[in-house]
Amino acid sequence: MNRFDTHRFLSLAWSLGWIVVFFALLAINLIRVQSDAWWLRYFRTWFFVQLAVGFVATFWIATGGIRDMIGLFRTLTTLRRNDADDGRVVNHHNVGEPD
Repeated sequence: MNRFDTHRFLSLAWSLGWIVVFFALLAINLIRVQSDAWWLRYFRTWFFVQLAVGFVATFWIATGGIRDMIGLFRTLTTLRRNDADDGRVVNHHNVGEPD
């Protein structure tokens, strides 16, 4: 299983986990009716957990993106350029590069 499959699995497991929790609570509610205040607490908790995970994920992705962008610009400023390279490829070699 590669990283992409792991991320898809975790995303699916997170969503399905909350669905399972909801239906388990719904089944419990059929046996012993919970008050509206109890359900309000459940959905409020669910909302804040989702909000916290969203903030953490956004911070994580933004931090990685900014770090990668800084690395890109550093590489672009120190990169040696070949003025003879016009982007063409002949016989699997760049035209501007020496053989």
